[in-house]
Amino acid sequence: MNNQYIFKPRRINKRLLKQKVLFESLISVKINHSNKTVSVSKSLFYSDYLVLKKYYKNYIINAVMGVYFNNEGLKQLPAMDFGFVGYFSCSDNQLTSLEGCPEQVNGSFHCGNNVKQFTKEEVKQYCSVKDDIYV
Repeated sequence: MNNQYIFKPRRINKRLLKQKVLFESLISVKINHSNKTVSVSKSLFYSDYLVLKKYYKNYIINAVMGVYFNNEGLKQLPAMDFGFVGYFSCSDNQLTSLEGCPEQVNGSFHCGNNVKQFTKEEVKQYCSVKDDIYV
């Protein structure tokens, strides 16, 4: 068998490191290592979450603007320790549960167009939402 046909996966760590540098340069991020908090003052997307999961594990994430996990094909929400979140959206996925969503959202909460059609009462079981809930 010829070695040129053997699958060689790209190194995920190298790609995530590049993404981390880009993430920290383009998005206003404040990292407090003593309190183990990361404050992001721009919108947080799923690709940003992958960087946070890799490099800031066990940190509390404060997403001032909001968290957008829309249309990512997610079957479950990623486990992440959110401190405060301005806005949260997990619409257009394949979710059957809201487990893993932030406990508190200061803006609105969007979770429509998933496998399960959530109710406002179900959202309230997982999260305290200060603004509107869109299901």
